[in-house]
Amino acid sequence: MNLRLRYWLKNLAIKTGSIKVLRKARDTIAPPVQVDYRLLEQTGEVPFPTSATIEPTLACNLECTMCFQNDYRARGIAKELGTDVLIHVLKSLPRAIRFVYFVGGEVFLRKGFTRVLEAADARGIETFVTTNGTRIGNEDWGVLGRLRHMTGIGFSLDGIGPVHDAVRGAGTYETIVGNIRRALAVQRTYVSFVMMESNVGQMPEFARTVAGLGVREIGFQHEIYCLPEDLRESRRRLGWSGQDEIMVTVKDQDWAPESRQQLAASLSAMPSLEREFGFVAAYEPPLPPDTMSSFYDGTIRSTTRLFCRELTNLFLDPAGNVLHCGFLRKKFGNVLEQPVEAIWNSQPMREFRKTLLDGNLLPVCRRCCKLSIWPDGGAPSLPLQETVASATTLVMPDRVEKSGVRIDGAPESQEPALRN
Repeated sequence: MNLRLRYWLKNLAIKTGSIKVLRKARDTIAPPVQVDYRLLEQTGEVPFPTSATIEPTLACNLECTMCFQNDYRARGIAKELGTDVLIHVLKSLPRAIRFVYFVGGEVFLRKGFTRVLEAADARGIETFVTTNGTRIGNEDWGVLGRLRHMTGIGFSLDGIGPVHDAVRGAGTYETIVGNIRRALAVQRTYVSFVMMESNVGQMPEFARTVAGLGVREIGFQHEIYCLPEDLRESRRRLGWSGQDEIMVTVKDQDWAPESRQQLAASLSAMPSLEREFGFVAAYEPPLPPDTMSSFYDGTIRSTTRLFCRELTNLFLDPAGNVLHCGFLRKKFGNVLEQPVEAIWNSQPMREFRKTLLDGNLLPVCRRCCKLSIWPDGGAPSLPLQETVASATTLVMPDRVEKSGVRIDGAPESQEPALRN
């Protein structure tokens, strides 16, 4: 189906409230990747995916307060593939890869990035680009308007005016809003908001403002971080000692009770705002309502059996290394040195997956955007521990359903949350 027609139908479904019907039809026509979960647990083996996430660069022009890449950049950016080599890698990907998500850093800082997009388009690969929205040039817009297989542009916006600028930098709000307006004229446009203690009270006003621009898809991502003890224990379990093998924001403490109360109030207001202003909200991770308190008090791994959606997605860093994800960055092989199919189910990758699942994921994963409930349910593989009483019961909107592991070109459940 023509992409423009596809997203016209999707926007119509959002406006008329029939988006669930459209998604069911989509899943019937193009079922998600089928995973043998019993085999995965036993052997760590996963079918080759249909999607890939590629980091063209980790360079960025901003220093956002919650960004897990800041410390890495402060030590100096590692060598990146040249544009011609990156295009070669893209063209060499197995035909099974139908969707590619480009994330950063800031992708539009990467010299030759639009050439990479054009190469993907020429091969018929559907692409989704995430950007901080501050560095898109006039020539870039020309290319973005011509791409036939681009499924959308995801912008990062974390509040209105000064609230956003306090997170991302003075003057960035107006620049990003201007580029969102421009993007709406040429491509499907998605706006993502990181829910932090500094901005959760502004969520309803933010939703009204962004929907007023004409945006029909708004993503709300729970803040990703871990505590120092989470990082230490995760390194111990994996046997990883390298400084950059785990790249995640580390905070001294979890959210204060009053911040969680504010978040609960903002979340409860969202369904009525969706109906009133004609947008659809997506949540990362898309957990069911009854898990949100354990997600915020840090006990979710002891109360809920979890799955990582990155297990069914190929992830390449700027040098062509295969990683598990943007946070757990051990290199399992390089696509310039061996076929990616050989790396995908190699013994190191299979052993890593088994370790990840045997521990019901890792302590650093407890607030990750890629958390999902284990597809066939069941108790967590960790022994149940005494849970910490939640200071606030967080209420997610009733329509949020149990998450699956769908992989496709839509960011509603797979939006790359490696934030710019």
